[in-house]
Amino acid sequence: MTRTKIFVFSFVILLTGFVVACSNLDHQTAKRPGNPGNIQTKETSILHDPTEGDPRYKEIFETIDDEVNEILKDHPMRGKMGFCHIFWETKEEILKKKYGIVWKSPAEMNPHIIFD
Repeated sequence: MTRTKIFVFSFVILLTGFVVACSNLDHQTAKRPGNPGNIQTKETSILHDPTEGDPRYKEIFETIDDEVNEILKDHPMRGKMGFCHIFWETKEEILKKKYGIVWKSPAEMNPHIIFD
């Protein structure tokens, strides 16, 4: 019985960490002025696409998360595990189709991290 409790407790702790990491990402992605891209910062060890720091796209990356949030405001997965992937797919699609920008999500930039 003790092993089961330890396993469940460990699983809950790991799962909580993944959820927190994912829920903070859409706030961190484009709202970090001065981050030149795939450089690790003191705030996080998550790599970001270098285009986010490109001065040519500054205005786009300052507003893209708001645009994606508006589109997904009524999505049934909003606030649930896995929503970050829907958010990033939508963001990637808008950046490509509307602005002609090829962008890689944090999941693509950090294959060693599990985002959920």
